[in-house]
Amino acid sequence: MPISEDSAADFSARVQRFELMARMNPRGFRRQIALFAGFGYAFLLCCLVFSLGLFVGVAMLGVQTTGYINQLAFKGLVLLADVVFLLALLLILSLLIAIVRVFWLRTPAPVGLPLQRNMAPRLFSLLDQLGAPLEPPRIDALIIHGEFDITVAQIPRLGLLGASRNYLLIGLPLLQSVSPEQFRALLAHALSQVSGSQGKFGLWGKHIGQSWQQVTAALAQSEKIGLALVAAFAHWYGARFAVYAFTLCRFNDYLADQYAKFVVGPEQMANSLLAMNLMGRYWRDVFVPSLQTADARASGQAAAAFTAWQDQHTVAFAEGFAEPRLCEALGEKTGYSASQPCLADRLRLLGYAPEMPGGYLERGVKGLPLPGEIDVTALRYYLGPTAEHAVLTLDRLCSRRLQQEATEKHSEAKTLMLH
Repeated sequence: MPISEDSAADFSARVQRFELMARMNPRGFRRQIALFAGFGYAFLLCCLVFSLGLFVGVAMLGVQTTGYINQLAFKGLVLLADVVFLLALLLILSLLIAIVRVFWLRTPAPVGLPLQRNMAPRLFSLLDQLGAPLEPPRIDALIIHGEFDITVAQIPRLGLLGASRNYLLIGLPLLQSVSPEQFRALLAHALSQVSGSQGKFGLWGKHIGQSWQQVTAALAQSEKIGLALVAAFAHWYGARFAVYAFTLCRFNDYLADQYAKFVVGPEQMANSLLAMNLMGRYWRDVFVPSLQTADARASGQAAAAFTAWQDQHTVAFAEGFAEPRLCEALGEKTGYSASQPCLADRLRLLGYAPEMPGGYLERGVKGLPLPGEIDVTALRYYLGPTAEHAVLTLDRLCSRRLQQEATEKHSEAKTLMLH
């Protein structure tokens, strides 16, 4: 849903206020989020109890009314009363079921290649090594997926009721683009972001925010008049909880950079951030658009995207892509379209951004631990023989998705022709 300028300005103002609160009193800010989350649960519980009470009340009233009509010997009205009360009960029951379903909205599990320890012993050994001092939440599954990122996601099996599973999601394009040392730093950052009481609370807050977004979207599509009040509350509440979740994610991002700095060192952390930003831009701005052309789809290159991406690291540096795009990235400022801070702010916290006129754009990228071409990718080093299987599996999933999209477009075109 597009955000108006007024809504965006209000969102930014709220985030700025909450960021100040989070810095000055982190525990108080977490307590405020927990209370606001409890308020949302309390509202839904009240709706559930009210609907259940209404159902029981109408049922009891129906029994009493029917009995009273029988006593008065108005037998012709008994059938009419039964029908009226039955319809009322069915209406209330449908409302009750709809509210229960709000609690049980489920998020589908991530799509990708699940890895077991015997498939990538080096990767799991690294996970154990980094996790020992950080004490992150238990990782229930490690998935190699098709996005250019690395993150820990908490996905509830029972919607707002919880019973969540924690997934470590590692993007195959990222594994193909960075060195083993760079990947180690990025994994340390991802684990640091959800470690400790602050990180685990942030992970919980993020999943609560996402669950309310699902609830809002589901209620917006519902045509039940009785859910109008719940839908209005969900829209109001979800928008405000999103501000809390956004602020919490950003605050934890800054903390994670600091924690990861102590694990791998500031130079390696800065080098890894630069590498991820550079190759992420090449993936997003150059490579992916090239796959969306008609020629790429016709030749089958789009269906084998991850095989084609394996050589793109060398291409990016050979084409002189690196320095201009890094300068562009370093000139950006932290905004409110994404919770992640800008690259310059993150490097500044690592000690690589002395204040000076013109900042990075005047001095280029000199003085930074720049990434270069790599001999062995993190994919080959940490997955070993499983690397090829991962590439082929993700290519198959990509091909299947493209076929589904083509089928859907064909069906839509056929429907339009018939009308």
